[in-house]
Amino acid sequence: MRLPRWTWPVVTLVVATGLFLFLFRDGWELADQKSSVLGMAFGGAGLLLALSQWWRGRSAPPALDLAEAVRAQWRREERIRGVHDPYPLPVRWANAPADLVDHWPTIHRDPDRDEPIDLAGTLDHVAEVYAAVPSGRLVVLGRAGSGKTVFTTRFVLGVEGERVPVIFPLASWHPTTDLLTWMTDRLVREHGPEAGGLVEGGRILPVLDGFDEIAPDLRDLAIREINASLGDGDPLVLTSRVDEYAAAADVVTGAAAVVLADLDAADVEKYLRLSTRGDKWAPVLDRLHPVLGTPLMLTLARTVYDTADPAELLEVPDPEDHLLGRYVPALYGERERRYFRVLAEVLVRRDTHDLAWWRLPSAVKAYEPLYVVAACVPVLVGALISGSVMVGALLVVLLIPWTTGVATDQPPLRLRPVSWTGFPVAAAVGLLGGAGTGLLLDLSPPQTALLALACAVLAVATAIGANPVERLVSDPDRLLRIDRTTSVVNVVKMAVPIGIVVALFGGGGPRAVAVSVAIGFAQTIAYQAWGRFGLARAYFAATGKLPWRLMAFLREAHRRGVLRQAGPVYQFRHARLRDRLAREAD
Repeated sequence: MRLPRWTWPVVTLVVATGLFLFLFRDGWELADQKSSVLGMAFGGAGLLLALSQWWRGRSAPPALDLAEAVRAQWRREERIRGVHDPYPLPVRWANAPADLVDHWPTIHRDPDRDEPIDLAGTLDHVAEVYAAVPSGRLVVLGRAGSGKTVFTTRFVLGVEGERVPVIFPLASWHPTTDLLTWMTDRLVREHGPEAGGLVEGGRILPVLDGFDEIAPDLRDLAIREINASLGDGDPLVLTSRVDEYAAAADVVTGAAAVVLADLDAADVEKYLRLSTRGDKWAPVLDRLHPVLGTPLMLTLARTVYDTADPAELLEVPDPEDHLLGRYVPALYGERERRYFRVLAEVLVRRDTHDLAWWRLPSAVKAYEPLYVVAACVPVLVGALISGSVMVGALLVVLLIPWTTGVATDQPPLRLRPVSWTGFPVAAAVGLLGGAGTGLLLDLSPPQTALLALACAVLAVATAIGANPVERLVSDPDRLLRIDRTTSVVNVVKMAVPIGIVVALFGGGGPRAVAVSVAIGFAQTIAYQAWGRFGLARAYFAATGKLPWRLMAFLREAHRRGVLRQAGPVYQFRHARLRDRLAREAD
């Protein structure tokens, strides 16, 4: 922790003035005794400063292993999605049409080489196919559900080199934002501040997933921004649906392109035969093969008709939409299905695919009045405990400033008390500043000690809360725990000093506790992501729109395959499933 430059001069002035008044106010007779007492205090502060230097030397942060963190995340996703159950689907691809590929001399990085490269292959050879592209830039095209996500996952797990392949979902990028800045911000948010310099340092191989999910009127700008961000020799992988990429005004500079092929009838028959009991699919496969020709529809069909008869697919006008509509009911009851509709509607309304727990408060249409009502509860309780109407009035006055900041999204603070480097320094500054202020105010020794303690608690809490997370944050639950810890630290930072000051100036124990609890609660639900999320979750649960144990519900949905995890956020396993559920909510 680095203290502001003005901290030490201010503390020195306060303490020096306080010392002068304290030592010589009663004459020289008691100065010697007072000096002895203060000597002990300064000795303790010196010890804390020494401990600070010792701890700073042994608290070097651990090295960031981004490659292993990313691979561990996507290996876990493959297990949850059942990619290998009963065996990996044979995703294949062939070269894209010439109008979707840049000039071959540009791809070869040689103006005299114009021969095309055969990039046809399967998932088993994804690393070899990519290595055959001299520019290191590849565009992967395919229709909805054709296996683009499976390709990117296998790419991240299969390609090794100096650069770490990292998947960046383009649905959350606005092309007016610099691409490198956006990627850096996302890396920092998902993997900690140590990852901040990896993009500019040329350590990242970007896998830009979902070009088709960018708004149609922004895709031309997106292509220009992507090309402008590419330096000489910078690699890139981009995925998109075919038509959306073809409609763009340009292609990715120096990029080869492949198109994912549909599964053939033999692939579909073999997969369903090995993954289900009996031969219930045999009578309908000839007519349903065009529907089940993508990995998405094939896996949905397997889940929906695990125990039911698939013959009904022959009777519906739109089998694909029918499978999307039957998927969640095959796994959950009506109540849970209603929860998914609410979540999908929120995401569609916000035009995003990222289901981030800290953005849930923005889905509450009247969060500010809800906050005011919730904050009034501890105010009334505090007034009752203290037996004083004045305490209630004081709390209301203190709560008013917080109502101005509750209507905006509050991202989780990536802070928690794991690095105690600045603790001794902060404690020393707080003790000395509080003691000096007490002396200036001519407080009694007990009052001075309490004020010093209050300042020390405030300074220590600030020091603890000012240290970044050093370990990787790759899942929503861990990020929630980190922000919850930070929230507790900030509550202590606000509530304890205020409580001490109230007790110090005649508020009494009950009043001090009442004020501390009310202020801490209000501060948490106003500004802390964990507190705001808790209030929003309680609101949605009380109205029957979402479950009380929302994070457990999301974890279970992820385990069952309805949701996928992308770093600290959840997403529906496919955009079409999100849109289908959102339509049901209308």
